[in-house]
Amino acid sequence: MNQPKQCKHSGCNCMTTDGKDYCSDRCRDSKKMTELICQCNHPACKGEALKA
Repeated sequence: MNQPKQCKHSGCNCMTTDGKDYCSDRCRDSKKMTELICQCNHPACKGEALKA
């Protein structure tokens, strides 16, 4: 079993599962873009707090 690790997207603080580098397809697909706010839409993500 793989240990959870932090998503590699710079604006995201979610933890990944199953040995993945990114917590969502959104984070993986935006790896070459600079984003100030993460758009993964996970409730615990710091990006969600910044949108409020």
